[in-house]
Amino acid sequence: MIGYEHLVETFSVADLSLPPIPTGLREDLRVRSDWVWSTRPIDSMEMYVFREYVREALQEDVKDYVAVSHAGHGANSYGLNYHLVYGDLCVFTQDGFGGAYMDEASARRDISETFSMVTTLLEHARVPAQGRWLYVVASRFRNVLGYRIEESAVAAEPLAVEGWTSGEDRSTLAREAAERMWGSRPA
Repeated sequence: MIGYEHLVETFSVADLSLPPIPTGLREDLRVRSDWVWSTRPIDSMEMYVFREYVREALQEDVKDYVAVSHAGHGANSYGLNYHLVYGDLCVFTQDGFGGAYMDEASARRDISETFSMVTTLLEHARVPAQGRWLYVVASRFRNVLGYRIEESAVAAEPLAVEGWTSGEDRSTLAREAAERMWGSRPA
């Protein structure tokens, strides 16, 4: 649990909400570099660019993994990135954090809201969806908040705008997506 314990310590020192890491993935979580943790090899800048791993999950059969990184460039373009592929749930999030001109309190609230959304999805995901997959993307950098449900693990048109349901806020989107995917909240 060295990787998970390191993540918890780093986030605690930075006064950030903890990213939800399913218990089944914690043991395999590794420190890959400064502010990068994952259960598989990962490129933190590719996480920041926010394309390749989303495309991969939509086009390939990807094994369960979680990855968390803080990456970016320049003085103000830095994001806290979170990726989770877990059973029939695929979540990709990004919130601004650590930029020279960013409002730290606002960034912390955004990160907390994002991780709360993921927690809501994970609470519902305990019920198998029987051959359907839920993909959620949420990036304040890219002005993206949406989800789609696929009947196959490999989407026919993975990055097409069609098929995505957009949302206004993360908590409403999480509840709506979870209910469409798994039905009412498990007891």
